[in-house]
Amino acid sequence: MVEPGNEDDFERWPISRLRLGLFVRLETNWLNHPFSTNSFRVRSLDQLETIRGLGLRTILVSPSRSDPPDGEESALSETSVADASARHQTTRRHHQIHGQQPSEVKRREVWKAAEPFDLGERLDRNPLKGGAEPQGDSHLSRHPLAAEAASLSAEAMAVDGVANTPRPEKQERLVQIQRQREAFVRCEQRFTEAADTVRDLNRALFKDASDGKRRLEIFSDYMMASLLTERDVALTVVGDRQNHVDEQLHGVNVSVMAMVLGRELGLTDEEMRHLGQAAVLHDVGKVRLPSRLHAYQEELAGDELRLWQKHADYGSQIASDIGCVEAVVMAIKQHHENIDGSGFPDRVGGDQISRLARIIAIANTFDDLCNHAHPNHALTPYEALAHMFVKNRTHFDIQFLSTFIRTMGVYPPGSLVRLSNDMTAMVFSVNVEQPLKPTVLLHDPAIPRDEALLINLGDDPDLNIVRNLRPSQLTPQELAYLAPRKRLTYYFDEVADSSN
Repeated sequence: MVEPGNEDDFERWPISRLRLGLFVRLETNWLNHPFSTNSFRVRSLDQLETIRGLGLRTILVSPSRSDPPDGEESALSETSVADASARHQTTRRHHQIHGQQPSEVKRREVWKAAEPFDLGERLDRNPLKGGAEPQGDSHLSRHPLAAEAASLSAEAMAVDGVANTPRPEKQERLVQIQRQREAFVRCEQRFTEAADTVRDLNRALFKDASDGKRRLEIFSDYMMASLLTERDVALTVVGDRQNHVDEQLHGVNVSVMAMVLGRELGLTDEEMRHLGQAAVLHDVGKVRLPSRLHAYQEELAGDELRLWQKHADYGSQIASDIGCVEAVVMAIKQHHENIDGSGFPDRVGGDQISRLARIIAIANTFDDLCNHAHPNHALTPYEALAHMFVKNRTHFDIQFLSTFIRTMGVYPPGSLVRLSNDMTAMVFSVNVEQPLKPTVLLHDPAIPRDEALLINLGDDPDLNIVRNLRPSQLTPQELAYLAPRKRLTYYFDEVADSSN
């Protein structure tokens, strides 16, 4: 039996058998049709007519992913499509006159299939509103389509034996892809620079306190320079090319997410600066622990657990010794305190916990859940948010947590997802001002991996994420193509103005 989505699942049909409900793959250059992807389910007569207009004699169809023929739809053969189109145009005029948009019903149901529960729906009801996986590489910056977009030459392209130039809307898409890939390269470079700074900072702290403090201020100022902008910010999943140690990556990751959250919460410049310093130093006290205790493990108990918990006090002492202000010292000391008073070291709760500590606690927990000390225990970004919101919400400032989820998106960067066209993708980046419509890296076997498409879901109202996937739910081919990272790391960049 052939599994749905397997390459062997596609059959070649004559174009005369094309009808609504078929899941098809177009054997033509992506640049020369208006659809976001080469593979999709035919949902409208407009799409059906457009496919017929491509001049294809045959089309690839996946029967297992197609809707069964149903009455009138099954009769939409080459001889009946004109009559059906006329009926369709009459219906469209009726909807225009009466202000009805049937596609809005589908858009309202975007999150209906999310599992194990609809996190977006839960937040909308919230009165505050507020085995080891494969290691991926950064093949995204080497994209032939991006190079094509850089010049957008007028040379004709041979498609199905016919010379054609790219459609205007696809030329615009190519420009967007080029910008996205340039942003990805910038994010990786800046992440590497930030991780290098943290490495040098950690080395300097215990050799020359004044130099350590200077490097700490450089780090927070470096982060603020990109975040304190009037433009939208996109959070992107990046790779670590320099093989930094986990402590350095954790410090940068928590700093990035904490400062993005702080920006959304409207912190002042001074608060943002202090937040960046406290976030990157939040675990510095672990240097005084035995190396076996640097990473928290669920099996810790008794004296070992109490010793591990001392890292919060040790860290605040180190921060004080190098001359950090009280806001930074207190945030480091309290980053494991819980709103319900169940944390440590002092078991304080509510407003007794500083705002900066409450922000760091959220970013720190999310990173710990996604980048677990035991990789087999790691949660997907979606699962981590669900765990925090459903199982541990009493630990966090609920308004801050709600804002964090809305900022990261229900499916944060690095999430593996199923799209409404039944294709698999990895969330690549999220515009924090439009988190429900991220940019995804699409698995399309018809396109070479090094040319994988980046699709901004905000550009296609009919293409949505329907559910989260674990790596184990992907086929070996999908895993090799999307190459999800073993360790999730993030950085941010300004969103390019699409009008330029």
